[in-house]
Amino acid sequence: MVCPRLWSVAVTLCALTQALSARALVREQQTAGKISGEYEDYLLAFRRGTKFIGRERAARLKISYDSGPFEVVASYYTAPAFHSQSLNESWFGYKRSAYTVRLGQLMLPIGQSDWDDQWYDPANTFPSVETYPFIKNTSLNSTTPSLMAVGSNGAEQLAVSAFGIASAPSEYKNNLVSDAVDGLAARYQRYFANTIIGVSTAQSLPGRTRDAGLYCVDGRYTIPHLVTRGEFLWNTRPTDRSQGGFITFTYRGDHWSDASLFFRFQMLHQQSGIFDQREVLGAKIRAPYDFTVNINYTMGPHMGAFRSGAGWSVQLYRVYRF
Repeated sequence: MVCPRLWSVAVTLCALTQALSARALVREQQTAGKISGEYEDYLLAFRRGTKFIGRERAARLKISYDSGPFEVVASYYTAPAFHSQSLNESWFGYKRSAYTVRLGQLMLPIGQSDWDDQWYDPANTFPSVETYPFIKNTSLNSTTPSLMAVGSNGAEQLAVSAFGIASAPSEYKNNLVSDAVDGLAARYQRYFANTIIGVSTAQSLPGRTRDAGLYCVDGRYTIPHLVTRGEFLWNTRPTDRSQGGFITFTYRGDHWSDASLFFRFQMLHQQSGIFDQREVLGAKIRAPYDFTVNINYTMGPHMGAFRSGAGWSVQLYRVYRF
């Protein structure tokens, strides 16, 4: 007859051995690393009344390698109509449960903008404040060589970035690091029940270029079927003080898993006298075979000098994941 105590010890040792084996297998899988990627293809067409304005084609390839706390991301964006090819959100990273550190081509931590917000938004064009270079040769929808650290304790998040300011628009478009650190940017946000409130700023370092002096307040409010998001920005650049913002409402009804409606109001006022104000109405529809269609109508009393203009626009895109 087996001693009960001995049998209990044997069962415990067996369970411990299985747990250690499972942990070792997970660690081995994490150490081996994982490679994934996606290819995004875009076609955008503009019309004003019955007149055909033109069309644009763009594409982006992204490759990610994840191995435990380490990550490497490389993405390349091309838009032949604008003769534009550049790295986009490419970095070397180290992540833990409470913080992440990244070095490479990154968006500045201003507002709530990231690649997903910019390119999967129902709108076919960016808000004016996202494309305007509040910082010399750097807009909020583009990337710049940066070292960024992001920390979070659940309800609160703080992001700090040291970045370079290009002396020419194309100087750093394919660089992971800049020649020097020209400025610092930071963003603090706090989560509430269904609200996110954030404040952010970007400033030049003493003795460096004085082209950075940007401030932003942003928010996002979510209730069933409706997401409201807005940003307001202003800068203190002596040669061109500017301010602007936008607010977007996105609605998705019951059983609307493949469709959403949105409305966006935006404005930008520059010291030089240029004033842009417009409203955008639109719909986003998921089509078969992983295609997505965005249909927009843009209008407003002050369209400024921005390329999108007024009228109808249709965007078709597809994402291939591997």
